[in-house]
Amino acid sequence: MALASGLAGKFAEAAAGSARGAWDTLVRLVRDKCMHDKAASAALAAAAARPTDEVAVRKLGQALERVATEAIAHFQQGLVHCRDIGDRYDEAGTLRDLGTALQATGQNDEARRRWNEALTILTDLRHPSAAAVEADLTTLAPTH
Repeated sequence: MALASGLAGKFAEAAAGSARGAWDTLVRLVRDKCMHDKAASAALAAAAARPTDEVAVRKLGQALERVATEAIAHFQQGLVHCRDIGDRYDEAGTLRDLGTALQATGQNDEARRRWNEALTILTDLRHPSAAAVEADLTTLAPTH
């Protein structure tokens, strides 16, 4: 419930323009990975229409947390498959997606670890999408 409890403040800040990156990450998770979930999509539309409505934002947080938790499980399964067949590029993409879902549920240390794994692979492959993973890493608060 970490996502649901913290989302109201983040959404209000994002609506005011001060936390755009955090909100964009949540929206990207829903839009790119979870549009098949009608409850999450409806909650996103309601919260976007009424960013100061605490009930709408709480419902969005609950839907996103459920969807992100399901996404994490699927990405972990996909990661095992990519590693089993030796597909390094898709492994990196799955690690990046897993990191995004982890970040959305407040698991920033684990997200950082997964994004760093993706960055290592993409750097080894000399793939230009390594820059996008580096950008993802800048959205996380520094570790102490």
